[in-house]
Parts: sequence; C-alpha cells; structure tokens
Amino acid sequence: MYELYEAYGVHFFFILLLSIVMSIMVIRRQLESFRGKIFFGILLSSLTMLVLEIFSLVFRGQDGQLYYSLVVFFNSVYRIVVFLIPMFWAIYIDYIIFESKSRLKKRFYYSHIVLLMLPLVLINLFYPIFFEINSSNEIILLPFHYSILFLNVLIYVHILVLILRHQHQVKRTTVKLIMAVLILPYIGAVIQTLFPNFLLIYPLVSTSAIATYLILETSIGNKDQMTGLYARSIAFDVTDKYQRKNVMYSVVVIDINDFKDINDQYGHIEGDKVIIEFSNILKKVFNENA
Repeated sequence: MYELYEAYGVHFFFILLLSIVMSIMVIRRQLESFRGKIFFGILLSSLTMLVLEIFSLVFRGQDGQLYYSLVVFFNSVYRIVVFLIPMFWAIYIDYIIFESKSRLKKRFYYSHIVLLMLPLVLINLFYPIFFEINSSNEIILLPFHYSILFLNVLIYVHILVLILRHQHQVKRTTVKLIMAVLILPYIGAVIQTLFPNFLLIYPLVSTSAIATYLILETSIGNKDQMTGLYARSIAFDVTDKYQRKNVMYSVVVIDINDFKDINDQYGHIEGDKVIIEFSNILKKVFNENA
C-alpha cells in the first residue's frame, strides 16, 4: 500500500482535492445551474482520469488472466474518458461566451469524438489499433494511439480559437485565466513525453480545473454572506456584459418602507432578520439569472 502511495501520491492528493471541491459544489447547491453542472463534469472527468491512470498502470506486468483483463478494461475505458475532459471544457467555454443551451445542442455538446471513440475502442478489443498486451502483460502502444493526442490537441485548439474570436464578449481577465489554465496540460504533456515516469498531465489538468473553480465559480466575494444575494460588483459585471453584447435588460429598484424605524425600534438584529426574509422572497420571485 505504501509503495502504491509512493508511486501515485500526487494522483491521490489531487483526487482528494477534486473530491473536496465537488462536495463543496453539492453543498452550495451549485449543480442547480446549468453552468454548475458543466463545471462539475470537468471536475468529475478529471478525477476519473486520475483514477484510471493509476489502474491502467498498476496491474501491468502482473501474471494471470485476471490482471490481463483488468489491464485491457482500464486502458480501454481510459481512451474513451480521456476525451470527456476537453469535451466538458469546450461546453463550459462555449456557454461562458454565448450562454446558449440551444447552441450547444446544435453542436451535440461537442461529443463527436467521444462517440467516435466508442466503436474504435471496441474494435481494439478484437483487432488492436491503439494498444496490445504482450505475454508479460505489458502494454505496447501502436502508432494509431498517437491520434488520441492529436485529437485532444485539436479540441483545445478549437477552444482557444473560440476564445480569441469572441474575446470581446468575455471579460479580459476571464480570457487570460482560461488561456493560462489550458496551457498547463500541454506543459505536463511535454514533460511526461520527455520523462515518462513523471505523470503530470492529469495532475496539471486537475490544477487547471481547481484554479478555474476558485476564480470563476466560487461564490466567495460574489454573494452577500448574510442574504445569499449577489453582491453589487456582480450586478455591475452583468450589466457591463449585456452592454458589450447589446442585450436589452431591465433593472428593478426596490425599497423597504420605514426600514429605519424597524432598526430604531427593534434593533439591528431584528432588522437583519427582515432583510434576510425579504431576500428569501426575492429568490422565490426571481429566477437564478435575475
């Protein structure tokens, strides 16, 4: 067990971190929004790849039919799930820019390559095209295996082109962040290619996901701690975005009559309770995008 942790300690660390972030999203009910569901998909696929990378390697070189079957199974699933990460990133970036579910439906949620890989992986079980297992239960990568890397790069290039073409519709800081975090997996790929024993691709993919969550998806600083309503800075960001996109929007100004009298007569604690109750009413009346 210690040898396993020593070999894949970084993977276990990021599995724990991703699990914590996913739990926080569930507790904060961030999965109620479509954007939250997409980002949860990024986290879940990143965590799954960390697990699959461990299991696709740990059984190699072990004697017996059981270990042979496990190596084939985990390496086959690995080659399907590997495309889920860029797929969810493409969906996420597209939704940040256009905020349109119908646009994503027309593009089949960028699932083309995943659907393509399903039959190819099944073919590999009978006629090896990606990898084969030798008598020592070791994996031999075949030339077509490198098409997986090429297709992954193709998806990320599409994401970068999408960002650059429509960067006027997104805050500049958001563009810079996304471009920065998407470079990390490539750095890991180069290092892992030069030094195969350094398994850095998916830890760096996980780093990108966690950094994006902390900066773009966390509600810390975005919502008022007492009421749970969006802060004034978020309102300015939203109206600024609508103005850049020439989108019509409405602003409703609401005042609580004689609120000062409530504070003076009953104290600020009771006044806070009134504000919280009024906030709860607003949440019920308006949808999550209001």
